Amino acid sequence: MSRIAPVVGTPYLFLPQASALVVADLHIGIEAALHLEGVHLPSSTKKKVEDAIKAGKRCGAETLYLLGDVKHTVAGFSPGELKEVLYALERFTEEFDRVYIIPGNHDGGLSDVTLNLDIVYLKARGVLVGGVTLLHGHAMPPPDILGNLIVVGHDHPRVLLRDSLGISTTKRCWMKAPLKGELSGKKLVIMPPAERHSGQIVNEHPPQLLNIFFRRGLMDIKKAEIFLLDGTYLGYLHQLVPRRSGDR
Repeated sequence: MSRIAPVVGTPYLFLPQASALVVADLHIGIEAALHLEGVHLPSSTKKKVEDAIKAGKRCGAETLYLLGDVKHTVAGFSPGELKEVLYALERFTEEFDRVYIIPGNHDGGLSDVTLNLDIVYLKARGVLVGGVTLLHGHAMPPPDILGNLIVVGHDHPRVLLRDSLGISTTKRCWMKAPLKGELSGKKLVIMPPAERHSGQIVNEHPPQLLNIFFRRGLMDIKKAEIFLLDGTYLGYLHQLVPRRSGDR
């Protein structure tokens, strides 16, 4: 039986049938990239790593799946990024019995630095774990690993919320939607990113997602549902399109 359990208050997912924690889009090294754009932020690598480890202990997870975009630089490593990536991966191998990486589109060169670590580097097209298909989301999985529940990262979903005074804020969120066409009967879950500094607002109209299922017209966006990290259910995506100034 395929089961998933979002770890309430976090962007992580727990698969109880596999005793596995799933973490998407760490983007280690993003602060260095932002620095080049004039945005100066301290490294968040240690906090992201320790937050994931804490969540794993809370759930009793023995295994960790990193769902792509472990690092931020698409090809190779920016200055200082390699050191932070190695720190993160070494800490994960210390705290989890097994660590798996499903590479994302930002993970060029990552497989080379995991050769001497106790880490299993999987294919970008995904893996079937306890009846659940896990992949980053930029590559189409083969039919033999397609479960009824498919979990991806890649989109960095955030929802724009506006109060009665017109004050706006964005929050990381979960998305759940049925698939259609050749994948009818299956459901897609889009994870929030572990990384806090970026994201795309999903309730802008029309939504523009990056995952392969949306791009191939297989995601039923009209029936997509939105949840906050604390478990709050916001409703269907089409109900959450923010009003613009002057709308009534």
